[in-house]
Amino acid sequence: MSKNGTGVLSRDQILKAEDLQDDYIDVPEWGGKVRLRAMTGIERQEFDEALMRVSQKPGDDSATIDFHAHRLRLKLCSLVMIDANGDRMFNGPADVAALGMKSAAALQRVYARAQELSGLSKEAVEEVVKNSSAAPADDSLSESLAN
Repeated sequence: MSKNGTGVLSRDQILKAEDLQDDYIDVPEWGGKVRLRAMTGIERQEFDEALMRVSQKPGDDSATIDFHAHRLRLKLCSLVMIDANGDRMFNGPADVAALGMKSAAALQRVYARAQELSGLSKEAVEEVVKNSSAAPADDSLSESLAN
C-alpha cells in the first residue's frame, strides 16, 4: 500500500524503491562465488537488442527482424555479473568475447540464476529460441559472442 492511502504509488516512491535484487552463487569451476544483480530496464533493452537484427532491403519499406539466440546466454551473463561495488564486470565486446571462452558449465550456472533474478521466464526464452534461426554464416565466432 502506498503512503498516500490510495494504493497508487507516486513517482518518487517508484524511483526510490529498492527493486534490483542481487545474489551470490557458487561457481566451483571458477573456484568461488559470483555476485549477480537483476537487470535494469535499460539492460533488458540492451539484452533484447543484442538478440535482434533488423534488416531491410533497399527500396523496400518493410523490415525483417531476426532473432539470434546464440547470443542469449553469454549476453545475459555479461549484463548481470557485478563486482563487490555493484559495478558490471564485463563491458564491451572484448570483455564479452573473453567471457565466452570460459567454461560453458559455469556460464550455464550463472545464466540460470540470472534468468530468475531478471524475471526471464523459461517459456519466454524458449519462445525466442524457437523463433530464431541458426547463426548467419557470415558471423564470426568472436562477433557473435561479443554482440
